[in-house]
Amino acid sequence: IRQEAMTKTILTRMEIKSRTQPKKIRVFIVEDHHFLRDALKMMFNKARSIAIVGESDNGVDAVARVQELRPDVCIMDITMKGLNGIDATRQILARCPDTRVLAFSASLRRKSFVQMMQAGASGYMVKTCSGQELIEAVRMVARGKQFFSPEIVAGLFAESTQSDPDSGHELTRILSPRELTVIELIAQGKSSKEIADIMALSVRTVEAFRMKIIEKTGASSVAEIVRFAIKEGITSL
Repeated sequence: IRQEAMTKTILTRMEIKSRTQPKKIRVFIVEDHHFLRDALKMMFNKARSIAIVGESDNGVDAVARVQELRPDVCIMDITMKGLNGIDATRQILARCPDTRVLAFSASLRRKSFVQMMQAGASGYMVKTCSGQELIEAVRMVARGKQFFSPEIVAGLFAESTQSDPDSGHELTRILSPRELTVIELIAQGKSSKEIADIMALSVRTVEAFRMKIIEKTGASSVAEIVRFAIKEGITSL
């Protein structure tokens, strides 16, 4: 009887512990480069809150596997042979609406970014990002938030200035990638709290960015920052 009581106690404690432990984010990786795929798996395996549930090197297989495994987040390469990441994203989200797709690409082109967003991706990370940034992006996307590499906003802005050589050169020198990201999000109507969530920053840090932007651009208000962003081609909103 005493042994049975001890066994019940141990099992009860194990059950309580399993209930109180945070649920791991289930991640599926779609990447056609074997070396990079292995590197991502090694990195995520060290993150306690993330579990890799599968991988694929092409879009067709990825759609079928994701439909079977139903991961929380699918990290999606864009350029692949056969079914590309954009079309694969559309198919995955049509069949698995609870799965979030995080674009993972070397491309900083506006077209790639816009097409992935239109396909339903919840974020866009460039392959030059740090491991910690990618882990944070997965966590944010899994929570239903959006996350973008600061480099993608800077890249989009640089692309827009190439079509108009007289526009925006000064901004590329005085504004950091993160400041450009904040301007873009302000132009989208995001509050400081929403921007903090998207960029994984504190509200105080976002407010500090806003003050720096106002100081550097000479704007006197948020409304003026938005007009400034549209005028200089940072956003088309």
